Amino acid sequence: MGFKFDLKRAEIFQAVKWNQYPIFRFANLFKKIFLALFIFLFLIFLYGFITDSLAEKTQKLSLGLTIVFLVFILISWLLESFLNSGLKKPKLEVKISEVIKNPENHNLAEFLSFEGARAAWKSIKFARTKKLPEISSSFLFYYLILDNPKLNFIFSRALLDLGEIKKIIKAHFKILKESEFRENFAKDFQDTIFESLKIAHKKGHSRIEAGDILTALAKHDLIFKKVLIDSNLKLKDIENLTWWLEDLKEKIEESSKFWEWKSLIRRGSLAREWAAGYTVTLDRFSIDLSEIVRQQGFPEIIGHQKEIEAMERILAKGEINDVLIVGEPGSGRKSMVYAIASKSVLGESLPEVNYKRIIQLDLTDDEKEEFDKSVQNVRDLIEKIK
Repeated sequence: MGFKFDLKRAEIFQAVKWNQYPIFRFANLFKKIFLALFIFLFLIFLYGFITDSLAEKTQKLSLGLTIVFLVFILISWLLESFLNSGLKKPKLEVKISEVIKNPENHNLAEFLSFEGARAAWKSIKFARTKKLPEISSSFLFYYLILDNPKLNFIFSRALLDLGEIKKIIKAHFKILKESEFRENFAKDFQDTIFESLKIAHKKGHSRIEAGDILTALAKHDLIFKKVLIDSNLKLKDIENLTWWLEDLKEKIEESSKFWEWKSLIRRGSLAREWAAGYTVTLDRFSIDLSEIVRQQGFPEIIGHQKEIEAMERILAKGEINDVLIVGEPGSGRKSMVYAIASKSVLGESLPEVNYKRIIQLDLTDDEKEEFDKSVQNVRDLIEKIK
């Protein structure tokens, strides 16, 4: 399989290049500083205007500086928006699902996110500076964790010392021998890009995100693999932690967009309990899991995706739709049921499963007899009415 990877020809490279300039790199910091100065000077002006205790010259100066810093805020905001929305998210002509079929026909660098492209570019520059014959996955690993503090979440939850990992990689760099630089990509680098492409497709990403690359590195980079083995960790652990980080990021973004459907349905609606009518007897002998996941804020369930999808397909069947979950204690059986409840409430499951109450029967032997009698009484009442 051919490996086509030309970062300079990718549109995302423009964001990497422009981000090197301080005016773009520190636009967000400048915006915060200018905002603080704007608020401070505006309060001074407001105080003088209300109390009339400041000299006219001071009032004019504070008002003038307030306007100046307001303009600076707008300029910083425009620069940040141009970089984040324009350069960092160029439009893709081809979807990842199509690239997977024939990756050798596409420039795979086009599909990197900004974080991935930046790490790849620094890897290439490092190999060129040190006159190394190949660009390995270890270079990509180092610059990915160096420039993305958000990934610290994954390493801290995995109880991995990120500082120690950086030292191990640096020690590896010191033993590399110089040679003629030809911008060749080592096999582990190629395998990492191909693997991260598959992971991005599996997760439904439009681009290869930093978490996708990190998961692929856990499978193909020798240094990362050794760190995981020494720490008694598996590839699945890194994959699940990446899912967790991405879920947190997604929830933060969703909460900031309160007007969208998914955010509104999480908040609930008026009189939602009227939708199912009164279930007095059932409520006595059961636990409403749908209500529990609402109260818990719809917690994300990490892992068991294939099993959850299989449960959904079975429950969606018209006739035989019983699911039996078998597993050791702590294997995640209850979590899978909670995942179904959450997806049903949010309308994210199959049509036949969506917007159903998920109930857990919790009966002792005596209560079971009482419950059976109550159910029979209801059936008899229905027969009489008929």
